[in-house]
Amino acid sequence: AAADVGATVRVVVTASNVAGSSSASSAQTGTVTAGSSSTTVSFSVAAGSDDGDVAVSGPLAGGYPPSGTAAPFTTGQVFTAARRLAFGSYQVFTGLGRFDTSSLPDNATVTSVKLRLFVTAKTDANNRNLVGEWYDAGSWPIDAGDWALTIPTSALPGADISAIAAGASNEFTLTNPASVSLTGLTGLRLQVDGGAPSGDNYVQIAALEHTSQPEPQLIVTYTTGAASSPPVSVSAPVVSGVAQEGQTLSASSGSWSGTVPISYAYQWQRCSPACVDV
Repeated sequence: AAADVGATVRVVVTASNVAGSSSASSAQTGTVTAGSSSTTVSFSVAAGSDDGDVAVSGPLAGGYPPSGTAAPFTTGQVFTAARRLAFGSYQVFTGLGRFDTSSLPDNATVTSVKLRLFVTAKTDANNRNLVGEWYDAGSWPIDAGDWALTIPTSALPGADISAIAAGASNEFTLTNPASVSLTGLTGLRLQVDGGAPSGDNYVQIAALEHTSQPEPQLIVTYTTGAASSPPVSVSAPVVSGVAQEGQTLSASSGSWSGTVPISYAYQWQRCSPACVDV
């Protein structure tokens, strides 16, 4: 219990029979330390250059995949993840966002992560999914090299676009939470999955520059371990053997509480009656 933190604990056992009762107490435990705590914090993209997209498009006659020049875009009110056949062309958009998560404690264990996005518009002609990967935050600023035809799904295996709400905030539970950086920036890359589209498939997301809707947020839940505690004797060391000249004695370490591992050092003393090291 919280009231026990900083104190020691012992148990008193009372034995009773027809002749009466008697009590005995155990040795005290070590000092009770606080247990791990769980905290949830939100991180927003902090600058306009932290979110955006990179698109490649090409005419329908040129076939799929499109082979145009990758074009980064980081200054609009929205950014897009898409795999489109629209306006007579194939278009593949890769969306990106990064978050400064360096304020997380050094001893944090990230237990869950959610990505909160305000989706301004969507289309799902081919029953596609929004997918995502943890992406190297050192790749910023966003440029043509951040585009990919297909990305891994290490962060978001797949969120059915048909289930995503347009004109609303949506939360996506991410996998591999240990990928969140405790010391710097955490990056994500988003895309619509699948191969050549036969229609229009996209998810349009409010960027930091949006004038009325919230920017992307990373929602992180983490725990911190209990503080280390010094060794405390629970039961005294025991000397075994015959206390007689020429005989060999041995000693146990006794029982100790505290943060493990605990190491032990032994020092014999002669007491007559004062004790001195030997």
